[in-house]
Amino acid sequence: LCATCGPEPCAHAACSPELTGCPLPPEQLSAVLAATRETRARAAEERRATARHLAETETRYRTLLEVAQDGIATTDTVGTVTYANPRLGALLGVDRDALVGRPVFELVAPEHVFAARTRFARRQRGIAETHETMLRHRAGHGLWVNVSASSLTDADGAFAGVLYTVSDIEPLKAV
Repeated sequence: LCATCGPEPCAHAACSPELTGCPLPPEQLSAVLAATRETRARAAEERRATARHLAETETRYRTLLEVAQDGIATTDTVGTVTYANPRLGALLGVDRDALVGRPVFELVAPEHVFAARTRFARRQRGIAETHETMLRHRAGHGLWVNVSASSLTDADGAFAGVLYTVSDIEPLKAV
């Protein structure tokens, strides 16, 4: 610790032997060190502010997904469910966590699986569409739904999976 500067790093050669031989006079070196400390403090505050903003944004979007009145799911590149919101689980009569890790094709009624695989291949080519299909409810009956499906891409623009939005149209089909 420096008797003059206290606990802060200082420019006195006796306190900071690594500075011995520095071409700057001690006053200038002190100013440079102070500016460096100030810059580091600003950068640290910017990182904290960015982290807070990111956390707030993530919370806002997660809330939107969690409270949506439509079922929402994402898959990876081969059709394995990577996310399902609570509404999709409720539509299928299962906890949404039970859907994650399952092939999306297992959620579709057997007579609709071929069409689901064909549509998935279109997502792999970047084609988005909306269609009606029948899903399998845990109780064994079919559930008519309207599905909007879009491709997800990674930072390089490569196919990364599919985003599904699922609306229950069973009451409309019953009429």
